[in-house]
Amino acid sequence: MTAVSRANGVSWRDVARQIKSPSERELPQCYPRLSAWDRANLSSVNPLTTDLDYSLCNFCRRPCLNSAMSLHVQSCPRNVGDDASVDSGRKRKIDDTADSAKPKRSYSKKERKTGDRPKKERPKPAPKIKAPVDVEKQCGVPLTGGGLCARSLTCKTHSMGAKRAVVGRSAPYDQLLAQYQRKNQVKMASLSTAQQLADENEALGGLGPIDPEEEVAQVMEGVRRANALPLERKVIFPTRVKNQFFRMREMFASALLPKGTSTASGIGGIFGRANAFNPDQPDTLHFIRPPSLQRTAYLNALKQQQHQQRLAQLQAAQRRSQSPKVQQQPPPQTQPPPQNNS
Repeated sequence: MTAVSRANGVSWRDVARQIKSPSERELPQCYPRLSAWDRANLSSVNPLTTDLDYSLCNFCRRPCLNSAMSLHVQSCPRNVGDDASVDSGRKRKIDDTADSAKPKRSYSKKERKTGDRPKKERPKPAPKIKAPVDVEKQCGVPLTGGGLCARSLTCKTHSMGAKRAVVGRSAPYDQLLAQYQRKNQVKMASLSTAQQLADENEALGGLGPIDPEEEVAQVMEGVRRANALPLERKVIFPTRVKNQFFRMREMFASALLPKGTSTASGIGGIFGRANAFNPDQPDTLHFIRPPSLQRTAYLNALKQQQHQQRLAQLQAAQRRSQSPKVQQQPPPQTQPPPQNNS
């Protein structure tokens, strides 16, 4: 083997090097593969700033790129319609020529003069089958030409006496007329209600175009109301985390709160969710101060004083109600002095 490799001029090291490093042909191509059409139409020029090379179609007057104009003309609907009309005209002419090529029947001189030619028989229209008259819902008065009047019960052509005299009704004419009018009133009321709803929707803009932003807002509002979320959720976490939270809370409280202040009065209960002070500014003492003893004593004395004043007012009112009323005597009448007649 060594002799063969030396004879060919290739050593085993070169063979191993070729195996370890494959040739470029075997490496996968990492660059994108572009077709001839892509290379011709795609370029590195910014398409937003460059001008489009387009023109208007002569058939449909629509803008189209010049490179695709030939394909558009072949599939243009206006152009196809014109070709179809031309083709149909050609077919019509061909059919006319084919009919003219057929031998026609020669009429005699007598038939030409008198014009007695065989007339084409036209199919007679089938007679219309009239539905039978329902005297429960229709007039039913006999007509002079035969048959019965097919108008409704509110027929204005015939008199009330003639309509009452119709035979075959299950109830008197007046009762049937009242039922018919009642049904019509209900129907008209339902139609009027539907018309009112349509007018309201039109007034509110329900039939008009909706702005996309407004539509998105309406959809999000509907989703939010459809999937209602609770105002508060109970978070469940293990007892070990609770103990760590409590220890850290007590440590912060003992370091930040002034001495003599209980932790519960400063930051709430043992399971408090938030501290009552600002941790960024602990020197400002944003915490709940517990009521001092002097403040408590002052409030108690003030309440006792107000209670005594209220009690004194009630006692005074009770005395006034129990004391006898003093009768007011009328003032003495003074007699006028006597007049001297002398």
